[in-house]
Amino acid sequence: MHPDPAMSEVRPIAAYLGNSSEAEFPLVLVLGREYNGCGNLSSQVGRYSFSESPRSTFWNRTYSLISRACHVTDFKARCIAAGHSPVVFANVLPQPIPNKYSDRQKQNIRSSIPEGEVRKHVRSLFRLPIADRFRAVVLSVGDGAEFTSAAEQVEVECAERGLPMIKLPYLGAHTGDDVIDAAFNQQKAEVLCSVVAEFITATDA
Repeated sequence: MHPDPAMSEVRPIAAYLGNSSEAEFPLVLVLGREYNGCGNLSSQVGRYSFSESPRSTFWNRTYSLISRACHVTDFKARCIAAGHSPVVFANVLPQPIPNKYSDRQKQNIRSSIPEGEVRKHVRSLFRLPIADRFRAVVLSVGDGAEFTSAAEQVEVECAERGLPMIKLPYLGAHTGDDVIDAAFNQQKAEVLCSVVAEFITATDA
């Protein structure tokens, strides 16, 4: 998740759109790096809103990828209009980092977070009540060594639950969609689009 507020605040450990937590359709957990900004994380699940962060590259590229891969016209607009979505956003690192820092500074901060804290944070994501509805996990953090322990723990959690894990280049990077699409093979598309198809069936009923 990548809103970048100026003030320090407490952010939810994971976030859903609208009234999605009250529904029963399956979910896909989309994992980014960390919150931008200052503050701490709570152990609670909250909401994300495109009206509050309309320019979030990570959020928007996630939805545009689903539109392209699953052949759903403007999936973002459809979900906003319906007030719910199968996409749950969270981050693999437990510490927000202000966006004003350079890439090197961010890398140093990430590397300084104790591995035990990172793994504990990832484990907690998969123990949330809403996690019972996860049917797939998208990991989109890049290949930096500072994300190794988090990525390893995500793999462990997915393996224990039989959840397919889709690893993609970092969706928050300002690269062309062709880079993302090149890493998104048919098998990955089938996994993600099966969740989207169930969501559409459930919400159109």
